[in-house]
Amino acid sequence: FDRSGRLVAISGKQLVRVTMPALHAAAPTTQTTTLAKPEVLVADGLEDPQQIALDDDGNLYVSDRGKSQQVKVFSSDGHPLRTIGEPGGSGVGVSDPTHMNQPNGLTIDGLGRLWVSETDFLPKRLSVWTVDGKFVQAFYGPPHYGGGGSVDPLDKTRFFYADGGGGLELKLDWENGTSRPVAVYLRPELD
Repeated sequence: FDRSGRLVAISGKQLVRVTMPALHAAAPTTQTTTLAKPEVLVADGLEDPQQIALDDDGNLYVSDRGKSQQVKVFSSDGHPLRTIGEPGGSGVGVSDPTHMNQPNGLTIDGLGRLWVSETDFLPKRLSVWTVDGKFVQAFYGPPHYGGGGSVDPLDKTRFFYADGGGGLELKLDWENGTSRPVAVYLRPELD
């Protein structure tokens, strides 16, 4: 719901807004009501929209999959403002932290940062962005049930993880106890 109490929703590949009827305190909550016809805010430009978030200015953030794999930002009246994240479908190769894979859940925190949960396993990731589209940071989840994989016997900073869902190379920083994705080397759906 936006600040005016209107429902903002995804309907197919469109973003719509519905003005809700006024409720009267004396009316029972089970009373049938008719909703107004939805106002189409975004008629095209979305391929596989998933979730919506609104910022303090009423701008609409939509996670969109398909070929773009981005968050698309629209003004409160549906005009395109910008995209967040590098476009392009999921693939194999060098890992780019500014590219999302299967962006899904969205929220904007009290500091005005956009958080995006990505529904992918290569890697499992939660990314953080400024609302104007700059990548801030990513948090990576554990591999499948926290186990498996192997360290390269010739280079202890390279870790390879694979299961039925694909293969991922991570760079290990033993000194700081951290790791980061370097490349995806196998996606079964692209076999």
